[in-house]
Amino acid sequence: MKNIKSVLDKHFASVKVDANLAKRIVDYLDAFRTKNEEHIHFFGSNSFGLYKVIFGQADRLEWILDVLDLEEVDIREDISALPTVKAEWKKYTDVMNLSCVYLIHRFYNSDLPPAKKEEAMVACAMILNIKFLTSFMNAVVLYNTSEETSEKIYDSLSYKYALKKTGTWYNMLMKRSEDMVAPSSIHFKTIKEFIPDEKVLYFISDPQTRIKDLVKNLYDQMISVKDDELRRLKSSMMVEMEDGITVRDVSGQFETYNGYIQSVLIDRNAFVKTEIAEVVIGLMGGDIPPNVLSDAIIKFYEYYNKKDKDCQKMLELILLHAFDKIQQDKEIQKKANNIGEFLVYMKSLYVAARSKDDVVEMRDLGDKFIKKRVKSNNKTIIASTRTGLMLYILARTFLKDKY
Repeated sequence: MKNIKSVLDKHFASVKVDANLAKRIVDYLDAFRTKNEEHIHFFGSNSFGLYKVIFGQADRLEWILDVLDLEEVDIREDISALPTVKAEWKKYTDVMNLSCVYLIHRFYNSDLPPAKKEEAMVACAMILNIKFLTSFMNAVVLYNTSEETSEKIYDSLSYKYALKKTGTWYNMLMKRSEDMVAPSSIHFKTIKEFIPDEKVLYFISDPQTRIKDLVKNLYDQMISVKDDELRRLKSSMMVEMEDGITVRDVSGQFETYNGYIQSVLIDRNAFVKTEIAEVVIGLMGGDIPPNVLSDAIIKFYEYYNKKDKDCQKMLELILLHAFDKIQQDKEIQKKANNIGEFLVYMKSLYVAARSKDDVVEMRDLGDKFIKKRVKSNNKTIIASTRTGLMLYILARTFLKDKY
């Protein structure tokens, strides 16, 4: 076998490129798009960093085995043996990537009616683009973006972004896929002939590069928006909590704030605020990986709503301790007239080597919670995450009127 086309012609000899195959491919695409709530929300939205879409091994095997009924290992070995392809070139020896572009070629040269032919070609291009997109997004995005931040990211985009022009991820991917197989496409000659190998490989790398650039640009935009939010939140945290109200004035409102945080904890979107978590990470001197603190906050929300006694006790102790300090500690009354100073002061109490019984109990509960439910064996990270979670709960409580 002398080239990629001859290898795939051989291995696809038993695959009938007909209306039945076209239907299986379109059905596969629709099933992936509507696989679960996250997928439905993502493809129907323009959100970035909010909904997680995973193209996993099960999806890959379904394509190779159920849709096409191919022997993946044999194809990869034959492709890797070609002089134009190196075995370590993963994206070029990936049978799913190859099969998508090859089927575009085969459907173009099939006897299907023009409309069915185009539908099948676009579906193959969509599947390839979705595979590339989910891979890059899951590599760089932590998915801890709030709905509000996600909207700001989209609003900040200019109309040079295809996502801005089309309105949703599904529409954007559809437009890219249609352009990819159109007669005006730079790949149209490759679609017709599927030679030479260099052009076939470019047919794979070009959409991958375009998707990679898109994700990178959106990621940069997300960082810019989050940095702006962080600056504004830090600024707001360094002013008084409410108009003219100081920490001392809040001292008699325990029930109000306690009731507020308990009501917030019912709603994940209300409790989990990325911008507050980022401020806490800043207060901790960057000792906590962002994804670890984010995971701890989400786990606390989940287990609190499962009526976990340790979570309930921890929340109670954090608030009682804070209000006790506000009422009795002259140091905090003098220094902490705003939330920023208040959190800095409370952090010093949480990490002090010689702590009183209430702080020790909070730390013990926090350590127990973090060790059981957050993936880290690093003692420093566990201790920092525990303190960070305590500060987060405190900040989320006292920023009542910011939300």
